[in-house]
Amino acid sequence: MSNGLSIYFDDEDNAQQASPDAYPTLTVNTASSSDKLAHALKIHQKGETDYFTFCKQAADAGVEKWVIDLDEMTCSYLDAEGNELVKETIPII
Repeated sequence: MSNGLSIYFDDEDNAQQASPDAYPTLTVNTASSSDKLAHALKIHQKGETDYFTFCKQAADAGVEKWVIDLDEMTCSYLDAEGNELVKETIPII
């Protein structure tokens, strides 16, 4: 979260890293809150915030990273201790 780094893995666990050019430095709150994160997700998914605003709100809620599982079609938001704050099902369109 703090630097915008994305790491993508394929089926053989090969990794590819990517980072956006203009990503603001974020401080991840050490006190995590699933309620704050759920609110940030709700308003972001309604289109009320942009991506960077959502990232800041997620960091404020204690999200260190999120993990997307394309086999299970889920997105899990984790704090610095690896605790799952929210797990969403990714809709199939």
